[in-house]
Amino acid sequence: MIASIGKWLLIGLAVAALFALLIPDDFFSHRIGQGFSGMLFILLASVPLYVCVTGSLPIAAVLMH
Repeated sequence: MIASIGKWLLIGLAVAALFALLIPDDFFSHRIGQGFSGMLFILLASVPLYVCVTGSLPIAAVLMH
């Protein structure tokens, strides 16, 4: 099982670490609008997170934090 999900887990952890370093804590609250355009942007940005839960879980955790 580790052989099948290990690669995706490492990719997800690497991307999550990169996001944690590059995206400031107030990025979404200050730069994304509160209206329809803001919700559309978040929707488009979150679609790739549903591809593989093993790799996307660390990314989602960093973005929520």
